[in-house]
Amino acid sequence: MSRAAGIRTVLAALVTLGTVAPLGAQTTIVGTEPDKSPFQSIIDPTRVGAFGGLLFVTDNGPGVTPKSPIPIVGVRYDYHVAGPTYFNASLATGHTTRTILDYNRSAATRNIGEKNTWLMALDVGFDIAPTGDRTWKGIQPLAHLGAGYVFTPGDTREDASGYTFGGKFSMSWGFGVRWVTGKNRELRADLGWRLWKMNYPGTYQSTISDPMAIMPTGPLDAWTSNRIVTVGYTWGVFR
Repeated sequence: MSRAAGIRTVLAALVTLGTVAPLGAQTTIVGTEPDKSPFQSIIDPTRVGAFGGLLFVTDNGPGVTPKSPIPIVGVRYDYHVAGPTYFNASLATGHTTRTILDYNRSAATRNIGEKNTWLMALDVGFDIAPTGDRTWKGIQPLAHLGAGYVFTPGDTREDASGYTFGGKFSMSWGFGVRWVTGKNRELRADLGWRLWKMNYPGTYQSTISDPMAIMPTGPLDAWTSNRIVTVGYTWGVFR
Protein backbone atom coordinates (compact mmCIF):
# COMPACT_ATOMS: atom_id res chain seq x y z
CA MET A 1 0.00 0.00 0.00
CA SER A 2 1.33 3.36 -0.97
CA ARG A 3 1.81 6.16 1.54
CA ALA A 4 -1.05 8.16 -0.01
CA ALA A 5 -3.38 5.18 0.16
CA GLY A 6 -2.49 4.65 3.83
CA ILE A 7 -3.31 8.25 4.68
CA ARG A 8 -6.66 7.95 2.90
CA THR A 9 -7.46 4.80 4.90
CA VAL A 10 -6.67 6.47 8.26
CA LEU A 11 -8.76 9.54 7.38
CA ALA A 12 -11.71 7.36 6.37
CA ALA A 13 -11.49 5.50 9.69
CA LEU A 14 -11.46 8.76 11.66
CA VAL A 15 -14.48 10.09 9.78
CA THR A 16 -16.33 6.85 10.50
CA LEU A 17 -15.54 7.06 14.23
CA GLY A 18 -16.57 10.73 14.34
CA THR A 19 -19.92 9.84 12.84
CA VAL A 20 -20.64 6.85 15.06
CA ALA A 21 -19.50 8.34 18.39
CA PRO A 22 -22.09 11.18 18.54
CA LEU A 23 -24.85 8.76 17.58
CA GLY A 24 -23.88 6.55 20.47
CA ALA A 25 -23.63 9.56 22.84
CA GLN A 26 -27.20 10.55 22.08
CA THR A 27 -28.49 7.46 23.89
CA THR A 28 -26.55 8.21 27.09
CA ILE A 29 -28.57 9.85 29.91
CA VAL A 30 -26.68 12.01 32.43
CA GLY A 31 -28.35 12.61 35.78
CA THR A 32 -32.02 11.77 36.44
CA GLU A 33 -34.86 11.70 33.98
CA PRO A 34 -37.41 14.48 34.75
CA ASP A 35 -40.25 12.06 35.45
CA LYS A 36 -38.03 10.09 37.86
CA SER A 37 -36.44 13.04 39.70
CA PRO A 38 -37.37 13.52 43.40
CA PHE A 39 -37.65 17.27 42.65
CA GLN A 40 -40.77 18.42 40.86
CA SER A 41 -41.65 21.97 39.82
CA ILE A 42 -44.94 23.35 41.11
CA ILE A 43 -47.02 26.02 39.46
CA ASP A 44 -49.23 27.63 42.08
CA PRO A 45 -49.41 31.42 41.69
CA THR A 46 -52.39 31.80 44.04
CA ARG A 47 -53.79 29.56 46.78
CA VAL A 48 -56.52 29.86 49.39
CA GLY A 49 -57.22 27.54 52.28
CA ALA A 50 -58.61 26.82 55.72
CA PHE A 51 -56.85 25.63 58.86
CA GLY A 52 -57.35 24.74 62.49
CA GLY A 53 -55.07 24.39 65.48
CA LEU A 54 -54.12 25.60 68.94
CA LEU A 55 -52.81 28.93 70.21
CA PHE A 56 -50.81 28.80 73.44
CA VAL A 57 -50.88 32.22 75.13
CA THR A 58 -48.09 32.96 77.59
CA ASP A 59 -49.14 34.43 80.94
CA ASN A 60 -46.29 36.40 82.50
CA GLY A 61 -47.67 36.71 86.03
CA PRO A 62 -51.12 38.08 86.91
CA GLY A 63 -53.13 35.27 85.33
CA VAL A 64 -55.54 37.51 83.40
CA THR A 65 -54.50 36.74 79.82
CA PRO A 66 -56.86 34.73 77.59
CA LYS A 67 -56.66 31.15 78.83
CA SER A 68 -54.85 28.65 76.65
CA PRO A 69 -54.62 26.48 74.74
CA ILE A 70 -57.18 28.25 72.56
CA PRO A 71 -58.72 26.13 69.77
CA ILE A 72 -58.61 28.27 66.63
CA VAL A 73 -59.87 28.14 63.05
CA GLY A 74 -58.88 30.40 60.21
CA VAL A 75 -58.39 31.14 56.53
CA ARG A 76 -55.22 31.91 54.61
CA TYR A 77 -54.11 33.32 51.27
CA ASP A 78 -50.81 32.54 49.53
CA TYR A 79 -49.26 34.14 46.45
CA HIS A 80 -46.07 32.98 44.74
CA VAL A 81 -43.96 36.12 44.27
CA ALA A 82 -40.94 34.57 42.54
CA GLY A 83 -38.46 31.73 43.03
CA PRO A 84 -38.48 30.63 46.68
CA THR A 85 -40.57 33.58 47.94
CA TYR A 86 -44.27 33.42 48.82
CA PHE A 87 -46.47 36.19 50.22
CA ASN A 88 -49.23 35.13 52.61
CA ALA A 89 -51.97 36.50 54.82
CA SER A 90 -54.08 34.72 57.44
CA LEU A 91 -56.91 35.44 59.85
CA ALA A 92 -57.56 33.16 62.83
CA THR A 93 -60.08 33.26 65.66
CA GLY A 94 -60.88 31.25 68.76
CA HIS A 95 -63.12 31.38 71.84
CA THR A 96 -61.73 31.35 75.37
CA THR A 97 -62.13 33.00 78.78
CA ARG A 98 -60.04 35.29 80.94
CA THR A 99 -59.93 35.87 84.70
CA ILE A 100 -61.18 39.15 86.21
CA LEU A 101 -59.29 40.50 89.23
CA ASP A 102 -60.42 43.30 91.55
CA TYR A 103 -57.46 45.11 93.10
CA ASN A 104 -59.80 46.56 95.75
CA ARG A 105 -60.06 43.14 97.38
CA SER A 106 -57.64 40.98 99.33
CA ALA A 107 -55.51 38.44 97.52
CA ALA A 108 -57.81 35.63 98.69
CA THR A 109 -60.97 37.20 97.25
CA ARG A 110 -59.85 39.39 94.33
CA ASN A 111 -60.67 36.73 91.71
CA ILE A 112 -64.26 37.67 90.92
CA GLY A 113 -64.94 35.38 87.96
CA GLU A 114 -64.33 34.55 84.35
CA LYS A 115 -65.22 36.51 81.23
CA ASN A 116 -65.93 34.98 77.81
CA THR A 117 -63.88 36.43 75.00
CA TRP A 118 -62.98 35.86 71.38
CA LEU A 119 -59.40 36.33 70.31
CA MET A 120 -58.56 37.15 66.69
CA ALA A 121 -55.13 37.21 65.04
CA LEU A 122 -54.33 38.79 61.67
CA ASP A 123 -50.93 38.08 60.14
CA VAL A 124 -49.19 38.99 56.89
CA GLY A 125 -45.69 38.00 55.87
CA PHE A 126 -43.45 35.97 53.61
CA ASP A 127 -42.50 32.30 53.36
CA ILE A 128 -39.11 31.23 52.00
CA ALA A 129 -38.79 27.71 50.56
CA PRO A 130 -35.29 26.14 50.68
CA THR A 131 -36.22 24.00 47.64
CA GLY A 132 -37.42 27.03 45.66
CA ASP A 133 -40.61 26.62 43.64
CA ARG A 134 -40.17 22.85 43.69
CA THR A 135 -41.06 19.99 45.99
CA TRP A 136 -38.91 17.09 47.10
CA LYS A 137 -41.04 13.96 46.76
CA GLY A 138 -44.10 16.18 47.12
CA ILE A 139 -42.76 17.98 50.22
CA GLN A 140 -41.83 21.67 50.37
CA PRO A 141 -40.33 23.02 53.64
CA LEU A 142 -40.94 26.69 54.50
CA ALA A 143 -39.63 29.37 56.85
CA HIS A 144 -41.98 32.23 57.82
CA LEU A 145 -41.46 35.84 58.92
CA GLY A 146 -44.27 38.35 59.33
CA ALA A 147 -46.19 40.88 61.39
CA GLY A 148 -49.79 41.34 62.41
CA TYR A 149 -52.41 42.42 64.91
CA VAL A 150 -54.04 40.50 67.78
CA PHE A 151 -57.26 41.71 69.39
CA THR A 152 -60.38 40.69 71.31
CA PRO A 153 -63.47 42.01 69.50
CA GLY A 154 -66.41 42.69 71.79
CA ASP A 155 -64.17 42.70 74.88
CA THR A 156 -63.04 46.31 75.01
CA ARG A 157 -64.49 47.33 78.39
CA GLU A 158 -62.04 47.48 81.26
CA ASP A 159 -62.64 45.15 84.20
CA ALA A 160 -62.74 46.04 87.90
CA SER A 161 -59.03 46.78 87.97
CA GLY A 162 -58.92 48.75 84.73
CA TYR A 163 -57.50 45.91 82.61
CA THR A 164 -58.50 44.86 79.11
CA PHE A 165 -56.58 42.76 76.59
CA GLY A 166 -57.29 45.27 73.83
CA GLY A 167 -55.43 45.19 70.52
CA LYS A 168 -51.73 44.50 70.09
CA PHE A 169 -49.18 44.69 67.30
CA SER A 170 -47.46 41.33 66.85
CA MET A 171 -44.42 39.89 65.12
CA SER A 172 -44.38 36.32 63.87
CA TRP A 173 -41.92 33.67 62.76
CA GLY A 174 -42.00 29.93 62.34
CA PHE A 175 -41.65 26.88 60.13
CA GLY A 176 -44.03 24.97 57.92
CA VAL A 177 -44.27 22.15 55.44
CA ARG A 178 -46.47 21.68 52.37
CA TRP A 179 -47.44 18.25 51.09
CA VAL A 180 -48.73 18.53 47.53
CA THR A 181 -51.43 15.88 47.14
CA GLY A 182 -52.70 16.87 43.69
CA LYS A 183 -52.57 19.45 40.93
CA ASN A 184 -54.75 21.95 42.81
CA ARG A 185 -54.60 20.84 46.42
CA GLU A 186 -52.22 20.29 49.30
CA LEU A 187 -51.97 19.64 53.01
CA ARG A 188 -50.02 22.03 55.21
CA ALA A 189 -48.71 22.05 58.79
CA ASP A 190 -47.14 25.02 60.63
CA LEU A 191 -45.42 25.69 63.92
CA GLY A 192 -44.97 29.36 64.74
CA TRP A 193 -44.53 32.00 67.39
CA ARG A 194 -46.31 35.34 67.86
CA LEU A 195 -44.58 38.02 69.90
CA TRP A 196 -46.74 40.77 71.46
CA LYS A 197 -46.60 43.08 74.46
CA MET A 198 -48.85 42.64 77.48
CA ASN A 199 -49.89 45.89 79.20
CA TYR A 200 -51.29 46.10 82.74
CA PRO A 201 -52.86 49.08 84.55
CA GLY A 202 -51.13 50.87 87.40
CA THR A 203 -53.76 49.50 89.81
CA TYR A 204 -52.00 46.13 89.56
CA GLN A 205 -49.21 47.58 91.74
CA SER A 206 -51.55 49.38 94.13
CA THR A 207 -52.90 48.01 97.41
CA ILE A 208 -56.11 48.92 99.24
CA SER A 209 -57.48 45.97 101.22
CA ASP A 210 -54.33 43.88 101.23
CA PRO A 211 -50.60 44.70 101.49
CA MET A 212 -49.92 42.35 98.57
CA ALA A 213 -50.58 43.95 95.18
CA ILE A 214 -51.60 41.93 92.12
CA MET A 215 -48.12 42.56 90.67
CA PRO A 216 -45.87 43.64 93.56
CA THR A 217 -42.80 43.89 91.32
CA GLY A 218 -41.85 43.84 87.71
CA PRO A 219 -42.76 45.95 84.66
CA LEU A 220 -46.38 46.68 83.79
CA ASP A 221 -45.63 46.00 80.13
CA ALA A 222 -43.58 43.10 78.82
CA TRP A 223 -43.18 41.19 75.56
CA THR A 224 -44.44 37.61 75.54
CA SER A 225 -43.81 34.78 73.08
CA ASN A 226 -46.93 32.79 72.19
CA ARG A 227 -46.88 29.51 70.27
CA ILE A 228 -49.31 28.51 67.50
CA VAL A 229 -49.70 25.08 65.86
CA THR A 230 -51.95 24.59 62.82
CA VAL A 231 -52.81 22.08 60.11
CA GLY A 232 -54.76 23.00 57.01
CA TYR A 233 -55.81 22.33 53.43
CA THR A 234 -55.33 24.72 50.52
CA TRP A 235 -56.48 24.90 46.93
CA GLY A 236 -54.81 26.46 43.92
CA VAL A 237 -56.87 29.07 42.07
CA PHE A 238 -56.42 31.26 38.96
CA ARG A 239 -54.05 28.82 37.32
